[in-house]
Amino acid sequence: MSEAIHIKHPWREFWAGMMLFIGNQGTILVDTAFEDAITTSLKDELVPRNLSYKDVKLVINTHAHGDHIEGNNAIDALAKPAFAIHPEGQQVLLKSGIAPKLLLQDGQRIKLGDIDLEIIHTPGHSPDSICVLDLNSKTLFTGDSVQGRGTLNIGFALYSNPKLYLESMKKLLGRARLGDIETICLGHPELPSNGAVTGEQVTEFLETSIQAVHDYDNLARTLLKDNPDLTIDELRSEMLKRFGTTLTPNWPELSWQTPRIHLERAKKQ
Repeated sequence: MSEAIHIKHPWREFWAGMMLFIGNQGTILVDTAFEDAITTSLKDELVPRNLSYKDVKLVINTHAHGDHIEGNNAIDALAKPAFAIHPEGQQVLLKSGIAPKLLLQDGQRIKLGDIDLEIIHTPGHSPDSICVLDLNSKTLFTGDSVQGRGTLNIGFALYSNPKLYLESMKKLLGRARLGDIETICLGHPELPSNGAVTGEQVTEFLETSIQAVHDYDNLARTLLKDNPDLTIDELRSEMLKRFGTTLTPNWPELSWQTPRIHLERAKKQ
């Protein structure tokens, strides 16, 4: 039976996640984090199992953001694996020098020996976001698709399209309630998790991810009703006070995205 390993590569003050699936005919790596992750965190999992970089036959990128693909060129130089990504992320990979062999679609099955994976398209964080479900262990690796309440670095759940994000969360929640997902492994330490949830926590975490969007929306509408000149800074400040993971995000430059989106939504409603 194949093995699923959640790798947390240390990065600045938190970590970027990868997933390694080990089977009887090679391994599949999902996300590559950063260049140094390949020669440190990935190597640390391969060597004790008597595996080499050459055993990595396929790299799947959950989406084309830098902290999930920047190790691609490093593993390409060492192993020459095939690469796969959703079509929406293809151009970014091409610009980085990686030509994906597979363009992934919702529901697509990826098999390598006894490794059996399902691709679930979960746009919202980004248009190309996917999750990878290990059908053997019922483990879902989400990349950045599932945000919970967000990280201490940003303060909020981070997405580009809340409508699509909600649809994706409800899609995953439906699968979890059917018993298809027993463990979720995340791309970062999204609160209130430590980066992984299992058992009953799976549905609770997905419900929390959904509720976060509604909380942000409701607050934006309420504040805008009382103050038609509400600014992004004002909304951000109130969101941090009421729903933020911290009052002082480590990466404040990213902490305006979600408030901006919700202020724009509130003005259209």
